[in-house]
Amino acid sequence: MSRNILFLTLDYPDPKLRQWRFIDEQKKETTSFFSNIDAQ
Repeated sequence: MSRNILFLTLDYPDPKLRQWRFIDEQKKETTSFFSNIDAQ
């Protein structure tokens, strides 16, 4: 059972920034930040 895993690790209230953690099939881990440009 090998699959990629993408899940939300942190959700910052201000600024609107979310940290995503991605683990691929080789168990390599990547942390990414996505900011919401359309935050109101």
